[in-house]
Amino acid sequence: MKLKLDVLKEENVIGNRVQPSSEDLLSDTSLEKWIRSHVGTAYHWMSTCKAGKNNDTAVDEKFMLRGIENLRIGSGAVLPEIPYGNPHLTISAFSVALAYSTLNIKGTANIDMLGKLSILPNCLK
Repeated sequence: MKLKLDVLKEENVIGNRVQPSSEDLLSDTSLEKWIRSHVGTAYHWMSTCKAGKNNDTAVDEKFMLRGIENLRIGSGAVLPEIPYGNPHLTISAFSVALAYSTLNIKGTANIDMLGKLSILPNCLK
């Protein structure tokens, strides 16, 4: 953290530092207190409502929640496997494809597309 703060002191790196405050930087103890009060996780909860062709998945291959009529799930919860790296782009593109598919606009969204990562609707390819 101290190295990061030293880098931020360099000219043209940052305009105004908001946090930690000057008081938080007075001592190692106050800096540690600030770090402990601001630390958190950045986990991406995913694959909790997996989609698949088998009846043992919560969501079918068209992302319809089994047992609930007309309810589609369009989030990272349906991904059968967690992608490498940050999943934001995968989930965003998948959600766009699902929206287009739901509106019956060019393109389709189904479970097969996730394996191929061909998740953009035809009109965006």
